[in-house]
Amino acid sequence: MQTPKTSTKTSSGSEGGRRVSPQSVSSISDRGSGRVVRQLKTTRVESSSSTSQPSIRTPRTCTSPKIVDRVSPKGSVTEKNRLGRIAELETQVTQLEDALRTVKDQLIVSESWKKQAKIDAEESRKEYLAISLRLEESQKLLDQSSSNEARNEQDNESAALAAALTEIDQLKVKLRTTSEIEATKTKQAESAEAEIHILKENIAQTLSQMKEMKNQLEDCKVSESKAQSLATETLLQLEAAKKNMESLSLNSDAYNAMVMELQHSRARVRCLEEIVDKMKKNDQERECDRRLHAEQCSQTMELTAELKKSKEDIEELKANLMDKETELQCVVEENEDLNAKLANLVTGVQENELKQEVNGLKSKLTSLETELSEKCDDNEMLILKIRKLTSVESKLREKFEENENLRLEIHKMKGVMEESKQEVNGLKSKLIIVDTELCEKSNENETLKLEIKKMDGAMEVMKTCNCELEEELRKLKLQMGQWRKAAEVATAMLCDENSDNNGRMVAQRVWSMGHYSPRKKINTRSPRRMEIDDDNDNDNDDVSDDEEFLQRKTGNMLKRIGVLWKKPQNK
Repeated sequence: MQTPKTSTKTSSGSEGGRRVSPQSVSSISDRGSGRVVRQLKTTRVESSSSTSQPSIRTPRTCTSPKIVDRVSPKGSVTEKNRLGRIAELETQVTQLEDALRTVKDQLIVSESWKKQAKIDAEESRKEYLAISLRLEESQKLLDQSSSNEARNEQDNESAALAAALTEIDQLKVKLRTTSEIEATKTKQAESAEAEIHILKENIAQTLSQMKEMKNQLEDCKVSESKAQSLATETLLQLEAAKKNMESLSLNSDAYNAMVMELQHSRARVRCLEEIVDKMKKNDQERECDRRLHAEQCSQTMELTAELKKSKEDIEELKANLMDKETELQCVVEENEDLNAKLANLVTGVQENELKQEVNGLKSKLTSLETELSEKCDDNEMLILKIRKLTSVESKLREKFEENENLRLEIHKMKGVMEESKQEVNGLKSKLIIVDTELCEKSNENETLKLEIKKMDGAMEVMKTCNCELEEELRKLKLQMGQWRKAAEVATAMLCDENSDNNGRMVAQRVWSMGHYSPRKKINTRSPRRMEIDDDNDNDNDDVSDDEEFLQRKTGNMLKRIGVLWKKPQNK
């Protein structure tokens, strides 16, 4: 950076005024304006105004707008982009919260359904136990009836009883199979509960992660607001720095204050760098959250696979239920045939007892039929539950699709974060440029300080010269007083010797000599000496006509006056 050249001129003892060559000022202003035009058009007006004004300005005032023009427009654009992205993130967070709420509601409904299924299974178990007890009682009654019957009828009835026993055994086998199926159902329900617990834990983790993300977003907002406030403060301080730099061209004390303000601005730049580092850390934490979200997505995929397996098991259970219903219908038809056969076989004395037993069996069969009807109702309930599970599966599919959409949004967010990283890197480069400019300006300030010191030395020299001149003027005043006294003595002597006319002429001559000053030979510096010499010249012009007449008469008196004039100089 070039410093403006100053020139001092002294004419006839007048004080030297400090002036700056207009060529240097125009060159500096042209350079400053050329650099600023690349960044904003607004600075062209300032640069043109600075070139048009002939007033003295330091290069600091011309080059200082660089920082503001480079920082303010891009900073405003990046701030707007960040605010828009923060709003998008908030909308996405709200959407995710709504989706999580719906998932929670669906999980609560599925849990209620599973509880109802457990209750129904327990009731069916109790009913099966009661049926088994009733069948055992019927077997006992049949044994008693067989002992009471006649031996003749035992052969005929043994076949029927054997058939009934076989049917009872078949019913027992069916009951066992149903109990096993119920056990498998309970196991599946327990596994489903375990899966639900896992899903709850995953949802809790996601909620905690979402809360952390919200907190991070709030921290980012706070940090951005702080950065904006700091940027505005720095801009205001830089504008104040411009004004102060203009005043520094006249006052060195204000220049030192400006140096302190520049140091404060450097400290604030460092604070901004720390904020950028914090933003980097927040980005790393967000990447960790994304990884966790990816793991959760993998877990959801596994859960969907397990749900598919449960679907297949449910379809198998449906097929088994249909088979059991057909088998129960066959058993009912066989029981009706057996009842008809028993009615034809029962004859003789024990017809009434057999009828009573048959009636009891009929009542039992009716109870069994009612129980079977209840089981059919239970099966219908199970079918409804299966339908509900299918609806839940469809909802899970929708959620899976939503998760895929969320993944796509996360990829978009990654792109946005990469762009923000690039912007941060750009800001870092700008900060580095600002630091370099500050270093250059500090060097310029040091050069200005040296120039100011030189000017102070020159001013001190001028002050010493003025003091010396004042001392010389005092000496000359004393000499003038002595000359006047000598002139008065000479006039008195001439008045005594000469006549009145001649005395008047000599008095005028002596008065003109009193105003005469031998300092006329020395007048080269102070304006006061010039004024005195001009007065003496005018007096000499007035008396120039009478010089020849007075030279003859006053020769001796002039010699005496010369002697008196030399005496105080020797003292």
